[in-house]
Amino acid sequence: MAIKLSNKGFTLLEVLVATAIFAFFIAAFSSRHSANVLSSNTIREDLILKELCLKALNETMLDPPKFSTSITLAPEAAKVFDDFPDYEYVIEWKEFDVKPVISMLLGAEEKESAEENATKQALQRLEKPIVENLKKQLWQLKITVTNKNTGYFQDLTTWVYDEKAQVKLKI
Repeated sequence: MAIKLSNKGFTLLEVLVATAIFAFFIAAFSSRHSANVLSSNTIREDLILKELCLKALNETMLDPPKFSTSITLAPEAAKVFDDFPDYEYVIEWKEFDVKPVISMLLGAEEKESAEENATKQALQRLEKPIVENLKKQLWQLKITVTNKNTGYFQDLTTWVYDEKAQVKLKI
């Protein structure tokens, strides 16, 4: 009785090609997966920083300081969140410094009528008291939250209205 040998199966070359193709797909999958993990960690960090900015803003708005030029001299010392010890925040205050430009409001024309000139002069007289009152009433609040471990940070800026400021229009 003769035994018949079968030549069925894979050759070494076929096994090597299949292994190379499999390794290529595994490498592509793992690199894409690690990019997704890195991206999700970055998004998570951004969300935490944003939420902590809002938390610090709300706490500051609930108990605002006495508004005076002294609060604009230097940022407050860095504070740490109780729930998130790896994050710190800094609060900065600035006075309102935007001045309306009357020529931009009216537009610059070569020849103005007497009526346009009178309107322009009236607005220029109003500019100084309006700017002074806005300077007393509006303050810019900037909160910067930083992750002490990674150095990532988020800024949040808003305008705060001083309810105790007195409006005085003297023309």
